[in-house]
Amino acid sequence: MAEMSKYFVPKDDAHLLGKEREIADAFWNVGLFITTEDQFIYQRIKDCEKEGRPPPESLHDFTFAEMGLGGSPSFEPVPNSINDLACPKCGSDLLSEAYEEWEDEDSEVALPLRTVTCPSCNTHSKSAELKSEDPFTFSRFYLWVSDIESEDWDESFKASVEKILGPCQEITAWEI
Repeated sequence: MAEMSKYFVPKDDAHLLGKEREIADAFWNVGLFITTEDQFIYQRIKDCEKEGRPPPESLHDFTFAEMGLGGSPSFEPVPNSINDLACPKCGSDLLSEAYEEWEDEDSEVALPLRTVTCPSCNTHSKSAELKSEDPFTFSRFYLWVSDIESEDWDESFKASVEKILGPCQEITAWEI
């Protein structure tokens, strides 16, 4: 069964790198509980319960599984799971070739700039130039919301995200 996820990719991520905790704090203050690598948010929620005080109330009421921050200094594909990639010249499937290139941890070339060669027409394309039926990008920093119930999604959520992260590209993905 597929699940709907949303990704919010800041148009300018440079000023956000390394500030995950500060950003999660800013979201906490508006009632949005963002998971980070250190999972501090769960302890904060437990502390509220122990002290008998409610956590900040959210302006948004929609169903989802989890929210978090993602990214890497060397970029990540967004969404994290891309199901089709094709050569921009001949349209041949390049999914396995792209992932093989992206998984090269020894490469010092940023992910969007890594070259993928089409075995059908021998075109050399940067990863960011590959074609897909679904939108994708590469980013060093982004916010994700997983397993959303599309019937109750709150379109105003993006405005709250942009107050903290700045202007963002919103990507909706159906993930298997």
